[in-house]
Amino acid sequence: MKKLFVIGNGFDLSHGLDTSYEDFHKYLVKTYPNAEDIDYAPTYIMDGKGNDVVSNVNEEVGFIEHILTNVEGSNWCNLEEAVGNIEFENYIMDFDEDEEDDDYEWDESYFNEGCALELINPILAIPKYFSRWISTIEIVKAKRKKDFFDLVNSGDILVLSFNYTKTIEKIYGIDDVCHIHGVQGGQLLFGHGYDYNYFSDDNYGLMAGTEESFQHMHDALKKNTAGAINSNQDFFNVLDDSVNEIYSYGFSFAKVDEIYIKEICNKIDTCKVTWFLNDYDSKEKRDEYEDKLCQCGFKGKFSTYSIKC
Repeated sequence: MKKLFVIGNGFDLSHGLDTSYEDFHKYLVKTYPNAEDIDYAPTYIMDGKGNDVVSNVNEEVGFIEHILTNVEGSNWCNLEEAVGNIEFENYIMDFDEDEEDDDYEWDESYFNEGCALELINPILAIPKYFSRWISTIEIVKAKRKKDFFDLVNSGDILVLSFNYTKTIEKIYGIDDVCHIHGVQGGQLLFGHGYDYNYFSDDNYGLMAGTEESFQHMHDALKKNTAGAINSNQDFFNVLDDSVNEIYSYGFSFAKVDEIYIKEICNKIDTCKVTWFLNDYDSKEKRDEYEDKLCQCGFKGKFSTYSIKC
């Protein structure tokens, strides 16, 4: 029989790595100390290859910090949710023209369209800076936990990691790990999980002219979870009824990641499976996780495990 381990960011945090979203915020502040807090889109110029290049990196970073802090507050604890809740309309300047003019509505729409287009480059630069931060995270200070080492060395295992680091490979010597969202040095999957239609009737007449740009930014920042499953079918196809124990470690069961849990439950007869939750989490939090698992199709039993050292 096999054990499946579902590894989330809490795993890296418990091993002393600076991988919280607030650490990303600190990285931006430290790396770009001259970044200015601005509430308008920075200026971009076209280089010789026809690419838009920001004229002042500090303004770009300052604008990104401003919009994310505006959504998240000073503590960036839910960054992926935040990028799905950016209120783009807050950064469209007021159209200061005579409303009595016959061409007012057309001119306003044209003006709004231009403002929205100026938001695209800085908004879509967020994943670029996120990837740069991920590349700076060092694993060398992480220390092995004996309880977990014993657990992963007590039989055949499979590992599904939502982390971008290779902590579990480096510290525990596990080679075959599915990094569903990518890994340091490669293409990373990052973003929100919200569907929204800026062309719907509910938005008719609101910020006319912005719809196409707003939709483009929203969709570009959405995590392509279905694509991640398709790209990692080799891993999911290995899942079968030989898996009788599943352990989640540092995984928060975010809504955007429910699709992966559903895929696991589709591949395995979970009636015969025990899902072990880390007792580091509170009873209330574990109850919440159990409810989410049941909603994803899990039909087995629940238990807990401890990692003390």
